[in-house]
Parts: sequence; C-alpha cells; structure tokens
Amino acid sequence: MTQWFDMSWSLLALLGAALWGASNVVDASLVRKAATPGALLAVTGLAGGLPGLVFACYSQGGIDWTLATSGAFVGILGLACSYPYFRALEHGEAASVVLLWNLSPVLVAILAHLLLHESLSSTDALAIAAFVGSAVVGGWTLSAHHSSRLRAGMWMLVASSLTALEAVSQKALLNQMSFPTVMALTATGGVTFSAILMLLSKDLRRNVACLCRQLHVVLLGETFNQTAMITTVLAASLAPVSLVKAVGSTQPLFVVLFTGKRRLRTSPRTRWSRFRHLASHSLGFALAAAGFILLGGP
Repeated sequence: MTQWFDMSWSLLALLGAALWGASNVVDASLVRKAATPGALLAVTGLAGGLPGLVFACYSQGGIDWTLATSGAFVGILGLACSYPYFRALEHGEAASVVLLWNLSPVLVAILAHLLLHESLSSTDALAIAAFVGSAVVGGWTLSAHHSSRLRAGMWMLVASSLTALEAVSQKALLNQMSFPTVMALTATGGVTFSAILMLLSKDLRRNVACLCRQLHVVLLGETFNQTAMITTVLAASLAPVSLVKAVGSTQPLFVVLFTGKRRLRTSPRTRWSRFRHLASHSLGFALAAAGFILLGGP
C-alpha cells in the first residue's frame, strides 16, 4: 500500500498526459476549422473558472497578498503557454507540435534544481531521459514541410520555456499553500486575464462567438484540458516537479494513439514506411515503459 501511495503521482501524471493528448487532437481539429489562437486562448482561460470556483470552496483562508498575487500571475503564465502552442498548431500536426514541447522537462529539471533545490538521483535522471526519448522516437513525424516545422518549432520553443517557468513557479506555490488554494488562485488569474482581453478586443469577442458555434467540440476539448491540468498539478504536489513533467512528456505517444488511423491514411503506403512508423512507435512505448521501471513502476 505504501508503494502504491508513493507512485500514485506517476499514475496521475500519466493520466494528465493522456488527457492532454486527447485535448491536443481536439485543438488541432478546431485550428483546422479556422479557430484563431486568440479565441482558443480566451476560451481556455474562461473555462478554468468553473473548477477554480470548486477549489475555492476548499481553499485555505488568510493567504498573504503576495502569495495570492503570485498565484494569479502563475495562472496568467500558464495561460500564456497556450498561445504559442495554438500558433504552432497552425503550422503542423498535433503529434509533431507536441513533440517539440519535450524540451520542457529538461528545462524544468534545470530550473527545479537551481531554484527549488530539487535533487535527482542518477536513476531519476535516466528515467527523465527515457521519457523524453520515448516521445522523440515515438512521436516523430515527417509529414510536415521543413519550413512549416521550423515555424512550429520556434513557437514551441517559446511554449516550452513558458511551460518550464510555470511548472517551477507552481511547485514553489505548492510548497507554501494547499493544492486547492493554488488551483483557485491560478484559475482566478487565467479568468481575469481572458476577461480583460475580451473586454479590450472586439475582434476577439467576435472570434470567440464564432468558436462557440462548435460548442460541443469546445466543451469536449476543455473537459480534457481542465481535467489534465488538475491531475498534473495534483501529481506535482506529491512528487518532484521534474519527474512529473518527465512522465508528462509521454503526451505525444497518446496523440499518436488517438490519431493512428488518420496518420496511416495520410502517410506513404510503402511497406518500409509502415514498418518505420510501427518500429518508431513501438520503441517509443518501450522507452516509456523503461522510464516507469526506473522510477519504481506505477
């Protein structure tokens, strides 16, 4: 039972990766239907208000204003990560875009060591390498043009940097406040930022209204997104954030699973290309399994 509790964070982080993978597929579908990055950003921020209200009911009182402001800022920072990600989706498939997000665990490990003084064993470092390697190998796609991949890569470099800052800042808050309080404060920051953007921009309000014509798709994507955020932050409250982000780097593998049939239809139909896809995906899942073994297993 103790081992189960000790490793429960890895299951939460893996669940978050799977849910975010599903959200990536929905986001890509919306972008293909001409949803603008700004509208998707605003909807994501506003959608966080509902779980934020729920967590506010269970949050601790008497929070210092400095911490409260920091929590709201982290919420804005987390929302800001979404914009370059949505821009990258305009230039590439979900699998290749999310693949480029995998610089984030490396940056998190460095920042967590420097700012939070998290220490990792050599086994933990190997596990992080295995998880990141699993995503690189298993999620690789050659379907995008070089110029498109370059543009997507530049946007995702920004997203990776912002994500690393958000994850480490969030962990610093979790070290000082309860999980529900952190969730409530970050949601407040995201909702406030989105509301201000919509008040200032008529075009953004119009784009959000157009996006809401596909309300059922938007609600599905945000259900995946918000649930993934909750499980990932909960995992970070139980374990070193660098390990949580490493497990989360399996996200592209789930995108590959969810888009497998469509990728096979759009990829070359030669035996060699199919063998290459199968081999890379199999190796990716094998490396992810090795990462869990190194961590002690879920």
